[in-house]
Amino acid sequence: MATAARLSVVLLYVAVACGGSEGTPTTTGSGSGGDSQDGGTQLPDGGPPAPDGGPPAPDGGPAPDGGPGVHRFDVNVSVGGAGAGRITSAPPGIDCPYVCAASFAENSSVSLSAAPSGGSAFAGWGGACTGTGPCTVTGTASVSAAFAPPQIAVSISPPTADLATGARQQFSATVAGSADAGIVWSVQEGSPGGTVDGTGSYVAPQNAGTYHVVATSHADPTRLAAATVTVTGAVPDLSMAAFDSTLPVPELTLDATGVGSSRIGQISLRGSEGTVEVEGRSLPSIVFERQPFAAPWQIIAYEVISIAPDRYYLIWLYCRPASPDLFEVWVESTAGGGLTPESASGSCVDTAGPSNPRLRAPAVSMNWPTPIRGFSVSGADVDLPDGAPGTVQYDGVKQVVFSFVSVDCSLCGTPGWYELHSMLWNPATGAVSLGIFYLVSGVDAVTLAYTLSMPVLMRGPQISYPATWSRTVPSSRPESQAATPEVPTPRLARPSPPVVQIRP
Repeated sequence: MATAARLSVVLLYVAVACGGSEGTPTTTGSGSGGDSQDGGTQLPDGGPPAPDGGPPAPDGGPAPDGGPGVHRFDVNVSVGGAGAGRITSAPPGIDCPYVCAASFAENSSVSLSAAPSGGSAFAGWGGACTGTGPCTVTGTASVSAAFAPPQIAVSISPPTADLATGARQQFSATVAGSADAGIVWSVQEGSPGGTVDGTGSYVAPQNAGTYHVVATSHADPTRLAAATVTVTGAVPDLSMAAFDSTLPVPELTLDATGVGSSRIGQISLRGSEGTVEVEGRSLPSIVFERQPFAAPWQIIAYEVISIAPDRYYLIWLYCRPASPDLFEVWVESTAGGGLTPESASGSCVDTAGPSNPRLRAPAVSMNWPTPIRGFSVSGADVDLPDGAPGTVQYDGVKQVVFSFVSVDCSLCGTPGWYELHSMLWNPATGAVSLGIFYLVSGVDAVTLAYTLSMPVLMRGPQISYPATWSRTVPSSRPESQAATPEVPTPRLARPSPPVVQIRP
């Protein structure tokens, strides 16, 4: 009996160890379905369940194959605002606005970074983070990021201007913070305050007052800058009292006699002073410059100023020093009409020595020269707008410029050039100067040369101003065209300007 009991226990152990098959009862002695004997335990019908994927992982441990035991958290990011930018995460996973949601392992730390683009600015976090500093999350979170649009700023130059009625001023403007640099120009007071075109060229009205030229950003019409313009009324006509002055000319003494054939009558100059008959009037005149032609031309032009009560004349005597004979005369005036040549006859004897010509000028009362059209010059110290009075820094002060004759010498040499024959007026002293601006092809500079100031007679230095210039007329010639040496006529080219050696 004892032996049978021990056998029953062994069989039970084997059944448990082997996990008896489902539906196969285990024998526990001679009874059937009753309590076990000798401490044995009967297993439930069907035996223990088979493993199904293994036991669950301990808390915090990795779960195989992403099963239900994985512990992770989700981070969602959204990007807003009128600007542009990008949000990225460390560790990698988020790169918004492309990938804006990702899962990260529990107990990890996720840092979000904001990178503005296109000139935008980061405006701040929302949701799980605030402010504009670092954003770090350690659990499930929703975070928003806002980017502000670029900060557009407009500046205008010059910020102020003092103008006479009808005068012109060139304004410029720059835009920062936008790829769109476009400017919309306007006058705050409307048409009573003057007019401004799409390039910023402003024309003052006929009424004195204070007005505002406005430069508005094309990209953002709320961004603008304004210049204050003070219109002081019309500049009075030029009035200069009679004067009697001498001019030291250390390198030149000219004796010239002869006669022209049209506007010029008798020429009578001795020791670089005397009279020239112009349009029927015998006018006091002096010679103040010698301008040799470039080789191979054996010609010298002598520049003469003659003063009438209502205008200033500039005259060039063309001479052949080998003869010596006077064969041509060019003449122009501040009253307009262009630079015109005419044949002449006479003699000119040039002595390379000092002279001190005396000019007994009458009182002058005249209208300001009418500014020519066709050229525009812009630089820090020189501004010659098309068809309007300009300014130049000369003799230590900003002077008003009236360019009254243009000369096309684009074919006179290599490189060619243009000339703007001009009158300068010093508002501080009332002095008047006559001179020539040379615009040489391919050179970003203009040169002022051959100047003579009055009533104290003084020749000025040659000055080169960094500037850009453009010819704003069609391909037809301006009012005065100098013939070229290649043209088989008696007309000859102008003397070479002193700036033709300048190279960019």
